[in-house]
Amino acid sequence: MDSPPASPPPNVPELNTNSSDLATLTLKEQLAVHRKKESCNNCHQDIDPWGVPLENFDAIGRWRDQIPSHKKQPATPVDSTSTLPNGKEVKDAFDLKKYLFTERRQAFARSMVKRLMAYGLGRSLDYAIEKPSKS
Repeated sequence: MDSPPASPPPNVPELNTNSSDLATLTLKEQLAVHRKKESCNNCHQDIDPWGVPLENFDAIGRWRDQIPSHKKQPATPVDSTSTLPNGKEVKDAFDLKKYLFTERRQAFARSMVKRLMAYGLGRSLDYAIEKPSKS
């Protein structure tokens, strides 16, 4: 939890959610298709499980039980169940919160403080020695 994920490989194409094979799938199903690509799976197998439990929140943070229909298709119920990289199963954002605050409390707090400090300082917290310029 302390180290940020690696940068994506160069020239990673966006998921084309308008393609006929992806348009009818939920985001969770689209991510499963995306993970079938070997170059994408290495990162997404560790990233996706943390985001899926948050699927009940829409793009502006409103709670939803169904994902609105697109292109005249019926709305689909939100499936926010996920298996975290360590094998722990969570059913939704509340279950994820419970897990983080009970089993990963110290790591979560450390990570949150580091991210807030970096944001507040406007720089990375990494230690680096600046070489004097030759003038």
